[in-house]
Amino acid sequence: MSKEYIVSGLEDIFGRMTYLLNELTDEQYKTDLKILSEANIGQHYRHIIEYFLCLLNADTIVDYDNRKRDKTIENSKQTASEKLKEVIAQVKVSDFSKQLSLISNLSEEEDRVIETKTNLQRELLFCIEHAIHHMAQIKAGVYHHYPEVELHESFGLDFSTIRHHNVHIWGTANQ
Repeated sequence: MSKEYIVSGLEDIFGRMTYLLNELTDEQYKTDLKILSEANIGQHYRHIIEYFLCLLNADTIVDYDNRKRDKTIENSKQTASEKLKEVIAQVKVSDFSKQLSLISNLSEEEDRVIETKTNLQRELLFCIEHAIHHMAQIKAGVYHHYPEVELHESFGLDFSTIRHHNVHIWGTANQ
C-alpha cells in the first residue's frame, strides 16, 4: 500500500509542476530571478528532477552531492516535462525495499563524508519533501515576478499543510 501512496503523491506534485510548465513562457522558465538568489525556475526544476534520477539510477550508493547535472532540463520546458514522466515511470517499477547507502558531506571540507544506511522508499519520501521545498521557492518567484501566471493553490505546500488548510481554511475536508 505504501508504494501506491508514494506514486500517488508523486503524481500529484509532478502534475502541479507540469501544469506550471505549460503556463510559463520559455523566457519566464529561463530568466534569473532576484528572489531566487539569481537562479531561475528551470534550475529549480533541474535540481528537483536530478535528485530523483540520482536516487533511481543508483546501484547501491546514493550521492546527491555528486549527481549528474543536466543543463537541458533547466533550459527546456519540454525536456523537464519528459523527465518528470520518466521519473514517475521508473518509480512505478522500482523495488521500494532496495537497500542503499547514502553518502553526504555536510561541510565545506572534502574529507567529512557521512555514510548511512537507507532504502529506496525512505529516499523517495525525502525526494518528495525536497521537491515540495523547491516548489515553494518557485511559487515565491512566480508570485513576485509573474503574477499573471496561474498556480494551483497548493503548489509548494506540504501534504500535511494541505490537509490542515482543507479543514481550517478552505473548508473542503472529506466528511
